[in-house]
Amino acid sequence: MTDPDSPLTGPRLVQVGTKMMPIPDAERIVRRSATWFWWVAGLSLINSFAVATDMKVRMIIGLGITQLVDELFPARETIHLALVFALVALFLALGFFARRLSPVAYLAGMIVYAADAVIFLWAGDWISVGFHVFVLIMLWGGYSALRAGRQGSRDAPGPAP
Repeated sequence: MTDPDSPLTGPRLVQVGTKMMPIPDAERIVRRSATWFWWVAGLSLINSFAVATDMKVRMIIGLGITQLVDELFPARETIHLALVFALVALFLALGFFARRLSPVAYLAGMIVYAADAVIFLWAGDWISVGFHVFVLIMLWGGYSALRAGRQGSRDAPGPAP
């Protein structure tokens, strides 16, 4: 059921990419796509936990910046924990607001995540670069659905006089 307060209101159908779809379907795409921010946050936290406990595993979806923090600051030190938790909290918040149909959160999150990909590009970690590109494509799908819904709501005719 569509949220009556949803900013994606207007015509019954919106065009997302090359497809026409009902507003509730576009909203589901937006929310489903936004969960990628939470996956990034969670797996980055797992990566930092693995470093702190001397495990030899790493998730390719995690953030490069948290891996830099893991390398630059001693594990389990206050500054290390504060930086990792702040970065994880940022991505949790981006996911929270993106799921509530905030184009600013979506766009800001995609920009931050694209900038994070540069760390892996610089390090020559092509698998992580590729996964960042994959996640950005998934996020772009949600952002496109959000934009289409908002555009459809602007194009909708107002009430008759």
